[in-house]
Amino acid sequence: MGVWVAEKDGKVVGITGACDYPMYFSPSHRVVQELWWYLTPEVRGNGVGKQMYDAIESWAKEQGATALFMVALEDERSPAMANLYTRQGFKPMERMFFKEVA
Repeated sequence: MGVWVAEKDGKVVGITGACDYPMYFSPSHRVVQELWWYLTPEVRGNGVGKQMYDAIESWAKEQGATALFMVALEDERSPAMANLYTRQGFKPMERMFFKEVA
């Protein structure tokens, strides 16, 4: 597991985390999956997110991962996140659906 914290002027402005694990249907392949990601609104679009993404991708390569999975919540920022990930070479793979059961 990896955790990265972004700071600007001595203040925490972002955090992300990812885990490295064997692919469930092909255990000889390792993958890295982003688990959480947050940037404060004032630093969004200023390159801080790109630095955090670069850190995760570098770490994935260091772990010997063959794939990197990133998540985007389904909200008003979804189109922007899709554009960002596409520019980084990602392809859409699946959509997840959520239902509260309790």
